[in-house]
Amino acid sequence: MTPSDILNLIGLGLGTIGAVLLAYDVVYGPGRRWQAEVARTQLSNLRNLRAHLRESTKTLPCPPYTEGEIQKLLAAEELKWGPQEKALANKDSSFLPKYESSVVTFGAYGVGLIVLSFVFQFVGVLVHKPGT
Repeated sequence: MTPSDILNLIGLGLGTIGAVLLAYDVVYGPGRRWQAEVARTQLSNLRNLRAHLRESTKTLPCPPYTEGEIQKLLAAEELKWGPQEKALANKDSSFLPKYESSVVTFGAYGVGLIVLSFVFQFVGVLVHKPGT
């Protein structure tokens, strides 16, 4: 195997890896966007549920409930559902931007590898000696 053959094989390998990196979003994008939509829907549903629970609790009749009992119920609702809402809000706000950032990074690496593969193949053609 000549040096030009080795350079061409390296170039082909780098080009293949670059193409795989460029195809990352095509393969994983729909699933990731669906996951982001699920998180957004869960957050919306939880916020609607919490708003309904708080409104229902605030409108409880004041006997038999006292104002203190109503405040305790509201505090218990916050303690139960507040952390989950915060976690879902963080996931909703960061999930898709993180994914899109990784897609841009993989795409840049893919383009770089394809350019590098052309360089290797071009050099392989230049160093090729006819008749070998």
